[in-house]
Parts: sequence; structure tokens; C-alpha cells
Amino acid sequence: MSRSYDILNDFGLTGYSPDPAATPDSLSVTAHAIMVIWRYRHPITYSRSKGTSFSKNPIDSIRLRDKPLIIVEDVQSLQVVTSKGNHVGQMNATLFPGANYITEVFPGDWVAAWMVNSTEKAKSLFERLQNGEACNKFLDGLKFMGRMTSVRTRIVQRPDGIRTTNYTMNAASFTEFDASIYYEPYFASQAVGIASEWLQKTGSKINELIKKDSKGGNPSITVNDAIPFFVSAFFGAGVPKNQGFSDGTLDQTRGLDDPNVFIVPSEVGKIIGVTEGTKANGAVGWHDVCNILQGVQKYQLGSEASPTEDGSKAGFVFNPDGLNWASASPINKDTRRLRCPQDMLGTFLPSPPQFNGQRTVWAIMQQYLNPAVNEMYCALRAGPTGDVMPTLVVRQLPFTSGILDEAYRPKTPKVANRSVKKDKGVQDFSDFEVDLTDNLVTQPRTLALTRFTELPRWQLHPLLIKSVDLGRSDALRFNFVHIYGETGLAAQDRTAYIVRDPPIADDMDIIRSGLRPYMATVNCSPQDATMRKAGDWMYIVSDIVMGQHLTLTGTVELVGIQSPICPGDNVELDGHILHIETVSHSFNASGTGAFTFSTSLALSHGVKAEQAAGGDFSLYSGTSVDDLMAGHGTESRDYTVNPERPESPPVEGTETPIKPSVKVDPTHAFGHAVDPNAKR
Repeated sequence: MSRSYDILNDFGLTGYSPDPAATPDSLSVTAHAIMVIWRYRHPITYSRSKGTSFSKNPIDSIRLRDKPLIIVEDVQSLQVVTSKGNHVGQMNATLFPGANYITEVFPGDWVAAWMVNSTEKAKSLFERLQNGEACNKFLDGLKFMGRMTSVRTRIVQRPDGIRTTNYTMNAASFTEFDASIYYEPYFASQAVGIASEWLQKTGSKINELIKKDSKGGNPSITVNDAIPFFVSAFFGAGVPKNQGFSDGTLDQTRGLDDPNVFIVPSEVGKIIGVTEGTKANGAVGWHDVCNILQGVQKYQLGSEASPTEDGSKAGFVFNPDGLNWASASPINKDTRRLRCPQDMLGTFLPSPPQFNGQRTVWAIMQQYLNPAVNEMYCALRAGPTGDVMPTLVVRQLPFTSGILDEAYRPKTPKVANRSVKKDKGVQDFSDFEVDLTDNLVTQPRTLALTRFTELPRWQLHPLLIKSVDLGRSDALRFNFVHIYGETGLAAQDRTAYIVRDPPIADDMDIIRSGLRPYMATVNCSPQDATMRKAGDWMYIVSDIVMGQHLTLTGTVELVGIQSPICPGDNVELDGHILHIETVSHSFNASGTGAFTFSTSLALSHGVKAEQAAGGDFSLYSGTSVDDLMAGHGTESRDYTVNPERPESPPVEGTETPIKPSVKVDPTHAFGHAVDPNAKR
């Protein structure tokens, strides 16, 4: 059993009791939403008379006016959306006119939002917010933390003469990663040089990031070191101006050189438990409030979270094993870096074009991701202590099946022997095996994998479900996987790369469905290209995408979830595991005084939770007539099931496959077997 958390614990219930009589049949909820806005004292910091900022003190840029604005009764609707497909989260709110919010709130102000299911929890949050205490515990219901992007007022006069007013607010989270970095090497006469020298000129410590291989070849950067380095450089100490140049007259960087970039009001930091900053002036920076969780994630089996108020046990459930973390020193204060023991795959050249011109921090970090086998996204996520923190997740794709072997042996390529036979004077083109890389990489090597069924999962009891829409799509069919490395060097031999590691194909599916290719080119270092790393990538990716059209995708709408369910985790629904791609929380207050709180999940990669060892087809739903039956409504017709119906198709070598004696009604949900003799 994988690590799990039963969401009914949010309501003080236990949903998976061995005693059926103890299973709850109803929920009692009272929805509440709270917004808090921290308003800057100086909405505009540019002085037209001075032609520059009005102050040289960085702290003046984050001074707040009055106390935080806490909004409770004026919240008419509130929606928060977080997705793996977009690192920027969104919050949309509509407010009743309890105050003139168009003059109270400005773009750039900090805002946070909570949604809970009990009046007691809402009162506790309100009191702690007034006192400036931390409100990011596992069951606190923190759903959003970001910056205001738009504030608007809307006045409508009805035909009967009644005029109504409301306000709309839009905010975004993790916009810090959209900050632009500008570097112009032509400002300096010595900006041209080899890649490593060029990168070293951007900071005194950047040479620590560049490493040579064991043979002293081209310098390279690994995905495991690059991303946290750039987060620290861009949001932490910064990179000194004119580093490495002697004239000292021109600035090569903008948005990169100031060590006070992205300082955060201390009042905002306290809400998520950050009381000390690491900026040179003691202020809290963005890198002080954002965790970085990186590496190949591994989880021990057999752990289940208990409904503790502080969420410490739940924090353990949702964080991988082996993190560089201890209770005495939870997180490295310099980077808040949580690193798994197993490193991700990918090394890269430190080439000059990576900074030339204007780039965002996110775009720069993506250059070092190797998206063929890794992913990067942002979410509010429970840390090791259970506290909910803004988190940048950088990890290997967590969709590997339980069948794939971690011991991988690259195949030995075959090439033509064009040796000339002296006695006949003709060429012999008979095939024979040749190791193109000196027999080194054909040895078995171990790949660290994240098994899909091992990811922590949120247990969805049928009592929580308001609607389900799941199914399969042939658009996800792939039968040909081709990935190879692109070094950017003129001397690279693409033909040799493909010969060494040819594409992986499902020839039988190509025969019946045509070619459905999954193609990718990965920017990488020469070491990755010549050492046949593309074979490693295709080995992992083919296990994920082959048969992906048989996995379940869709949406589930639930009663509002107070605990920090987030993209990147799994859910278990009626014996099936699905991956969370998007989480949407919605709160609405009707004109009659009714309050509703719901949570919608966009899901993918749905497979059976209980899988037969070594059986490819047993991964997918639909192999049993009992699949996805919990919570079904009234059946459209009666049917009986033939007990001899096979649970899976015949395996290779079966001479006479078993045929069911009942017909299958394609119009019935999930293709249940129908007895043709049954009474209608």
C-alpha cells in the first residue's frame, strides 16, 4: 500500500473502516472563504522630479500601510486554479461593495486566500491573521499566496432603476519566476570567450556550477545543480555588477545584479512561518519563502497519514525519502533546498546564448531541465513538517510502471561490415555487431525511477464525489518513441547517435493504427550524446507513453477539500490511481445566504491500483467488470455477468483463447457484459 491520506479526515471522519457499519453516509460542512491583502504604503516608487526612485533605502519599497485588509463577509465568489501546465497560479475574486476596493487595493499588493469547511476553523484563522501568526498548517486551508494583478469595479443599472456595484480582483502566484533577466555581453570588450569563461563572468561563484567530465572534456552543467543555483543567484545574494571586468563603467545586468531583488514584507513571511530573512539587510527574500523540492522521488510503502492538526505526519507522507532534512534544521536557509538522494538525468553545455538578450528566470531554468524525462512546476505543497509552502518541484517524470526494470542494458548496435576480401576483391556487407563506444556503455546500469503506484495518494471516498467524468482517448496513442541529444556543436554526428540508440517502436500497433510518433530533441552536453544517454531517456519514456491511450483521463468534482491537495500527487478512486494535473477550488455566496465550497481535479494516467505482477494489460482499467463501479447511479438496464468471463486477454502462447458467452453492450458504461437472455 502506497502512502496515502484519507480526505475524510478533514471532516473528522474515517472513510475506510474495516467495519462497513462505521462508514459515514453524510457530511456536515459550513463553507467559509477568507482573503487577506497586504497593501504597500507607496504604490508608485518612481519620482518624476528626481527621474529615479524616490528613495535609496530598499526597505522603503516594501513598507506597508495600515494593517492587513482581511475580507470575509464581502467575498461573493472566489476561485483558485493551480496547474502543472502553467507555473503561474491564478486567483479570481468577486466582492460585494463593503468597501471601495478600487482605492484600497492596487496591482502588486500581496494577497493570500483560505477556504475551509467549518465555522470554528474560520474563526481560528481570523484571530491568527489579526495577530500576524502563521496560518499555513496542513488543515488551515491555505489555497493561494501571490500578488494582485488587476482590480476593477463594475456598476450596473437594471431596468427597474436599481443600481448594483461589485468588484473583481485577479491575482497570480509564482510570478517571480517570470521576472526578466537582461545580459548584454557587448557592454564589455572581453565578453567573447569560451563558454565556461563567459559564464564565469556573470558571477564570482558561477564557476562552481561548471564541471568537467572525468576525461577533462567539455565543461557541463547538471540539471540537479543548475536550477537551485539560479534561484539563489536571481532571488538571493544576486550577482555583483561588472563582475570580472575592470572598467566598472557599465552595468551588464538588469534584474540580476541587485542583492535586494524580490524582498518580501516581513508580515507576509510570518503568515507562512518565515520570521528571519537572509538578505544582506536582514529582509526576507522570495528565496526564503519558496521551497525547492528536486530529484528522483522515492517513497517507502505502507504509511498512512493520521488527522493530526499540525499535519506533521501528513507532511511525512507527501515528501519523498532521503531528503536533506532534520527536525533541528528543517531547511537550508540559503536556498530552502530539499534534495532527494538520486539525481535526475541530464547535463548541459554552458553556452553563451542562454543569457543573451531578455529572458525570464523560468525560461533560463527550463534550458537545464531535460524535459524528455523531467518536469518542473509550482504549487502550494506540504513540506516535511506539514506546513504548506510555495514550492518549486523539479523531478523525474513519476509515471514509470511497476514492470520496468531499473537495471538497463543498452543494446549493441549493428552496422555493416565493409571490409574488402583480398581473394575476391569485393566488399562483404554481412551484418555483425560492433560496439561503437568501446564496450563501456553496453554494461547494465541502474536507473533511478519513480514508480507511478508509489507516489503518495489522496483517498477519495464516494461520499466526497459530486460528479465524475473519466474515459480514454485515442489522441494519447503512441507507438514510436524517438529522442536524441542536440549538443549544438558543429562536430556532432547525429547519424551515429541514432545508430547507437535507434527509436523504440510497437510494430504491431503501427500495422493496425499507423505511425503515432513521440519525438523529442534534448539539448544536452557532448557527454550525454556520446555516452548513449538517449537510450536511457527512450527506455523510460516508452514505458510511460506506450499504451497511454488506455489510461483514464478526465475530471472529478468534489466537496471542498480543506487539506493541501495539489498538482503532482495521485488520487485513488474506486481502486484506480490517477494523477492530478490541475486543482481548482471554488467558493460562492448566493444571494439567499447559502455558501458552497467545491474542488475540481483534472486527472490523467489513470490505471488500476491493484496490478498483476508482470502483466502489461493488468495496468489498465476495464479488465474487470467491477472496475469503477463505486458510486454508480441507477443502471440503465439489468444484466448478469458470466463468471467465466476472462479478467484479461489471452497471453502469448495461448492456443485457444477463452471467449465470453455473453455479448458486450458498447453503450453501457465501461462496456459491462450483458446477458442477451436477460429480461428487459
